[in-house]
Amino acid sequence: MKEWIENILAPYRLGVLERDGLDDDQPMILYIDCYPVHAGEPFRVYIWDTHPYIILIFVPRNCTPIFQPADVGLHRPVKH
Repeated sequence: MKEWIENILAPYRLGVLERDGLDDDQPMILYIDCYPVHAGEPFRVYIWDTHPYIILIFVPRNCTPIFQPADVGLHRPVKH
């Protein structure tokens, strides 16, 4: 997950800030599931310390199909 944050999400955010003329301190929301690696303290501390502009919102258990339909529709066939 940290690799994805560093190599995909952070550069994407910088591109959006530049394209839209937003300030560097513009917050962003990241919706993620309650997978233990995501919800664990080490990951939350990493986000807080390294990317304080990211606001983590955890999708409640068993609600992934509602809040993350792409996870079910696109990723599920690949994961299973």
